Amino acid sequence: MPIAVLALVAVLVTGFLVPVRTSFSMSVASSGITPSEADRSFPHGAVVVFSWNTSDGGSVSFSVVDLVGHTLAHASGSSGNFTFTADGNPYGFRSFSLFYEVVNIHGEYTAPVLA
Repeated sequence: MPIAVLALVAVLVTGFLVPVRTSFSMSVASSGITPSEADRSFPHGAVVVFSWNTSDGGSVSFSVVDLVGHTLAHASGSSGNFTFTADGNPYGFRSFSLFYEVVNIHGEYTAPVLA
């Protein structure tokens, strides 16, 4: 009986200590002078890895900005990929193009243990 209890406790503790990997996807449509933005929050310390591409292969200016507007990553083109470590606050995925473009974003993040 004590061995079964210890095994159960070990399984429960291990479940809390294993980092959780979560997938996400979103889209940002842009056109005109003002950049379009979609916001998303990630857990503090989470390593976020994602790629982006335009729906029709057109070129856009694409950025990831933090809560205070600092640019964490930027690229111009039809696709790219970025990695950053989140601080628990919202991030803006910002797209700018002169013509109508939809930017598709697909990625995942791994939340740290006991964050």
